[in-house]
Amino acid sequence: MNRRRGMTMNDAIYYEDVVPGRTLKVGPYHVAKEEVMEFSRKWNPLPFHIDEAAAKATIYGGLTAPGIYTLAVRTMLLDRLPMLEAMLGTVVWDDVRFQKPVRPGDDLRVEMEWLEKRMAKSKPDRGLVKMRITVLNQHDEPVMSQFDTIMMRLRQPGAGTE
Repeated sequence: MNRRRGMTMNDAIYYEDVVPGRTLKVGPYHVAKEEVMEFSRKWNPLPFHIDEAAAKATIYGGLTAPGIYTLAVRTMLLDRLPMLEAMLGTVVWDDVRFQKPVRPGDDLRVEMEWLEKRMAKSKPDRGLVKMRITVLNQHDEPVMSQFDTIMMRLRQPGAGTE
């Protein structure tokens, strides 16, 4: 039993369950001003991330969250999907794009679309899965997008199909 989500192993998504074209959605996550500022002071202390007065004078007209904060929220939301039992690691992050500033008060959610999958050539217990990930705000505006390729465990090693 995965106690974090109240799921049984039968609920988990494994390589065999991946269907290209299927979209999974998760969220929202509320972006709190204090959290953005604390994160930014440690990891990206630019004035438009940590100082409200200075941020108003920038092209952004107010506080924004760093891109790495948005990536962290994306990762945390993806970890809520029922695939942790099968996730073996990320192989590639590709074409990461930040389309709009993330601001304190935003509510972010993730849409993940399975794009393609293939069995690993040298390991019969796993496959590689490519997905498109989009982070959207409360107005359904994309704020970030990227492509990921991950390794996933098979529920039944040797049973993968293409």
